[in-house]
Amino acid sequence: MYQTLPAVHPNDRRRGGSGLRDYPKVDAARSPRLDSVMKTVAPQSAQSVDKELARLQTFILDALAPLTAILEGTNEMTVQDIREALITASILIGNANAKLTRLRREKLISAINAYW
Repeated sequence: MYQTLPAVHPNDRRRGGSGLRDYPKVDAARSPRLDSVMKTVAPQSAQSVDKELARLQTFILDALAPLTAILEGTNEMTVQDIREALITASILIGNANAKLTRLRREKLISAINAYW
């Protein structure tokens, strides 16, 4: 009945360390931050939810870096470089999916506990 949740890579591995190729930061792949006006009016609980969702958004956007590297460097990249970029993007997308699965499970359990 219960499934094992997929593992989520820690930030250092996800962002280029420990086996995953390091790609340049891409401005379009940066999650927006909560602006100062919203921070002053939003209660702490809302800010915590936003922080959690912003982190998930970052996980998803991280996968754009290797894909963008392919688009911008196709002429200079070897077939092996492109292959590695696609593998890295796949790993990062899988990692974001694992994080989303965990978050969904946590939210569901929290809602069930609040109901009972």
